[in-house]
This record gives sequence, C-alpha cells and structure tokens, in this order.
Amino acid sequence: MAYIHWCFPRSGWLKLNVDGASEGNSGLAGAGGIIRDECGKWVAGFVAKIGEALAALAELWAIMYGLQLAHKVGCAFIFVESDSQLAVGLINGRHDPVHPYASILALIRRLLA
Repeated sequence: MAYIHWCFPRSGWLKLNVDGASEGNSGLAGAGGIIRDECGKWVAGFVAKIGEALAALAELWAIMYGLQLAHKVGCAFIFVESDSQLAVGLINGRHDPVHPYASILALIRRLLA
C-alpha cells in the first residue's frame, strides 16, 4: 500500500481529476471528475452515465467529458490526472486507426491540442 495525496497544480493552471468505472468486465459504467484551481478550490465537476462499457473505455469517457468541461469553463492550461495507466497509455501512444477506441482517442487528443 502506498500513501498518495493530491498535489496542487502550477500557478495559472487547473487540475482535472477523473475516474471511470464499470460493473464487471463489461457492465454498467459511469464517469466523474472535478476541476480545481492552483489553491485547490473547486472550479467545476461532472458525473455521467455511460451505459455498458469496459473499465478502460469508462476512463477514456471520463477524460473526454472532463476536457470538454475544462474548455467550457475557459481553461487555457489543464493538468489531467487519471488512475488508469491503460487509458493514459492509449492517449499518449500511437495506435491503429481501426483500434476499437480510435474515435474517442482522436477526440481526446484534439481536446488536448
């Protein structure tokens, strides 16, 4: 077990923390997230029903919804935190355009640009 704590973003930045989850291997899924400023103050948040999805896809939806919210509130600089190594790896990696998650990955990458 490791002690992990939330760290403040740099001055002028916001931090988006997200989580997605599914019931079982491919069950009902949901997502949620919060955006905080450099002082840790709440800026915006969201929760969403996704339908049936794998946990990795729920994490990607959480990141996408969070980034859309960040754009909506006028965020210029955002630091994104997710507990899913798989989702982060998919976003940062290069994948075949026929990958099952290619469309949501492309949208996330556009939101990050």
